[in-house]
Amino acid sequence: MVSVLLFLGMVIILSVLKSHGNATLDKYRKPVRWIIVLECLGIALTFGEIVYNKWFTPTEIERPKQGEGNLIESFLLEKDGEQQEVFVEIEEEKYSEEEALSYIEEAKQEIDETFLGENTSLDTVYSKVHLGETYADGRVEASWTFSPAKYVNLDGTINYEKLENPKEGTLVQVECELNCGDYGEIYRFPMSVWVADLTTKEGFQYYLEKSLAKMNEEVTEKVTLPEEIEGIPIVWHGVNSNRGLIISVMGIIALVGLLIGDKEEKRREKKRLEERMRMDYADIVEKLSLYVAAGIGIKNSFQRVLAQYDSKDVFRPGFEEVRIVCREMESGVSEVEAYEHLGQRAVIPEYRKLSLLILQNVKRGTEGIAAAFEKEEMEVFLMRKNRVRTAGEEASTKLIFPMMGLLVMVIVVMIVPALMNIEV
Repeated sequence: MVSVLLFLGMVIILSVLKSHGNATLDKYRKPVRWIIVLECLGIALTFGEIVYNKWFTPTEIERPKQGEGNLIESFLLEKDGEQQEVFVEIEEEKYSEEEALSYIEEAKQEIDETFLGENTSLDTVYSKVHLGETYADGRVEASWTFSPAKYVNLDGTINYEKLENPKEGTLVQVECELNCGDYGEIYRFPMSVWVADLTTKEGFQYYLEKSLAKMNEEVTEKVTLPEEIEGIPIVWHGVNSNRGLIISVMGIIALVGLLIGDKEEKRREKKRLEERMRMDYADIVEKLSLYVAAGIGIKNSFQRVLAQYDSKDVFRPGFEEVRIVCREMESGVSEVEAYEHLGQRAVIPEYRKLSLLILQNVKRGTEGIAAAFEKEEMEVFLMRKNRVRTAGEEASTKLIFPMMGLLVMVIVVMIVPALMNIEV
């Protein structure tokens, strides 16, 4: 049901895209094809699963192998036309007594090999011992206890502070309950727990904590950190907070961010400038075409366009290029050079095209220049029309994700109440 609704929603979105023009649809054609394939595959799998579960559900289930754990399967149980979901737990294969005892013996051997960890003998245990949860490739489960329990933690570490006499060993009885299926056995053995030597990490930590605890027992306004531990001299140093390094890194990050932001702002400013110059270009060509058609020369046409622009207190970058052309001609630069400079300064190709158009007609005479401007005016009009249509399509494309969000919300509103009413 959900797959069908998602497929219908996708069809609606595709219809909206197509209604906004083939350009938008072509832009997403390749990913849309893959999405359609995935949706069709999802619907096929959904209906296949429904058909299989309805008419071909097997009633014979293979029992899990030993060590794989119990298997839980969910079924829809139908009775008198009513359905309810039932969870069936299938226990793994059971071990025979001979197999279970064999695996328990294997677990004992594994314990003998791994229990000591970094220690060398049960008579001198001073560091963490290894307490496994399973042995014999997971077939045997282990549960550990110690007597007395205060000397060894359940993670295998030793409570040195609990040892009454650190200079002598403390006897601890270890019990490991081993279970394999329906069979079990308790494996017992003793060990002697000692405080680790000062040269080890555990031993140094123990004696350090002991020295600090003794320091805190002193009733004084100030405390003095110990200068030695068990006769071994130590030196205390302050810990660098790295605040300066953090500030330096933050400064570099901020600088990089500023540079990236400045570069992005310049890119956007350039894009805005180009867009404004394109808008101005249409007006400039329209005015020049009007003056040239009236029989006014190119130079005088530029001056009249500039005069109209100066009469309005508005900055327009395209008309500023017209101003530069007029000022160059007033300062003694020839018309040809002024128009050439216009094309060289141009940041968008439209102005270079205008420069070439004027230069071609200036060099071969004014005959046909009015028709050339009229043709250019028509092309500019079509370009402006295309830009408006493209902007509309981009705006419609940006609405796709909000539409998809609304579609998901509608699906949730439809499905959640139905799921809540299903009896488990």
